[in-house]
Amino acid sequence: MYSVELDPDLGLNAETVCLNLRKKGIGTRPFFLGLHAQPVLLEMGLKFEPKGFPRADHAYKYGFYLPSGLTLTEPQVDIICKGLAQALEEN
Repeated sequence: MYSVELDPDLGLNAETVCLNLRKKGIGTRPFFLGLHAQPVLLEMGLKFEPKGFPRADHAYKYGFYLPSGLTLTEPQVDIICKGLAQALEEN
C-alpha cells in the first residue's frame, strides 16, 4: 500500500483531500481507526486509557492510502500523482 500522512500545517485533513481525489476519479482508503476508537470494541465494553492515543488519532485524521497494486500502469500512476498534487493545491 502507498500511504500518505498530511502535515497539519497544510490546513488540510485526509477527508478533504480524499474527497478532492474522488472527484478526479481516484479512489482512496482512510487509515485504520485506532483500536481505542473502534465502535465494536467500545460496544463490547473494552476500556482504554483515559488519556487517549493522540498519535493514532492524528494518523487517522491526516492519513490515507492511495491506489496500489501490481496491475497499475505507469500512466495510471502518473494520473494518481498529478491528481494528488492538484488535490493538495485546491484548498
